Parts: sequence; structure tokens; C-alpha cells
Amino acid sequence: DTLLSFPTKILSDPVQKRLVLLESNHHRILITSWRDKDANVTLQHIIGTGNPGATDGDFASASFHSPQGAAVAPGGGDILYLSDKGNHLVRRIDLKQQRVHTILGTGQPRFDPEAGKSATQQPLNSPWDVALLGNRLYISQAGQHQIFAMNLMTGMTEVAAGTGREDLRDGPALTANLAQPSALALDPETKILYFTDAQ
Repeated sequence: DTLLSFPTKILSDPVQKRLVLLESNHHRILITSWRDKDANVTLQHIIGTGNPGATDGDFASASFHSPQGAAVAPGGGDILYLSDKGNHLVRRIDLKQQRVHTILGTGQPRFDPEAGKSATQQPLNSPWDVALLGNRLYISQAGQHQIFAMNLMTGMTEVAAGTGREDLRDGPALTANLAQPSALALDPETKILYFTDAQ
């Protein structure tokens, strides 16, 4: 009976046999089971108050603003990474401990094409999606036409692709020009990152 409003992304976790659904207009995340043999689905978690905000904490009190993208480890697990687009943050969701924690972003959009800052000292600009490869989390920065990478062990960021200039130019990743990179898909075997260059 849950009313959905602008569900923007769905992830399948085949290891844990669950689905992760981002509901952008209700500012929350839903975790469900896969369908069982009787075609029933169990709603396991509702994460977020349903109102826009940037509060960390337990699932009932945490808040988000237009969550847009998410990633789980390819081998499954209880950690979910979330691009909280409206808050210009990246959040870490522990599904076992049922806690939400901000790991990247200041909460205010700012054009910073150099990156190189750590954790909540690094401003973001409309982070649209995330993709995980080992201890590196890739973030599509739609608002400044770049893709960042965050070292999850140290919290430090660097530019993975794009100069920050909105344009269409192929070539070496750090000299290429992008235009509102949005959705990400990572092939863990070849270590190739694909992205939709929306503009």
C-alpha cells in the first residue's frame, strides 16, 4: 500500500536477495525482499522521514533531499552508498546497524574542479549517481560536469574525469570535457566505468 512518488533508481542485490528503491519525491529509500514463490514481497526497511533534510542517525530520524543514485558492493553486503542530490552530499547507509552517516560533501553546492579535499570538507555539486570499485567510490558531478573518485579508506577525493568545462571532448580522462554526467555503471572485471553524458 506504499504510495511511490518519483522513484528514480532501483538496485538489485542478488547476494542478499533484496531490492533498493530510491524514492526521490518522498526523500526516502525503500528496501524490499525479492518475490517469494507465492509472488509476495516483504518491505524490510523505510529509510528516511519522508521530509527533505540532511539529518544523520537511525532510519526513522534520518532525512534526505531528492536521493538520486546508489551503489552496493558487487559481492553484496550491508553497506549502501547514496548520492543525496538535493543536499549535495554522499551518504553511507549501514543496513545492519540501521544508521545513516554523511561521508562526503559540505551540504552547499560549490564549483570546485580541483577536488583533493577530504570527507565533509569537499564541496559537491549535484551528485547524481555513485559506483563502487573496491575502496574507490565514483561520483558523477552533474552540476560541474566531472566525475570524482573518493578513497573510502582515507576520505580523500580526486578528479577521475572531466575538466569542469561543459562540452563534448574525448581523450585522456583529465582533459576530457563532459556535459552533466549522470548515471554510472561499472564493470568490475575490466574496471571500465560507463556514464550517461546527459547534456
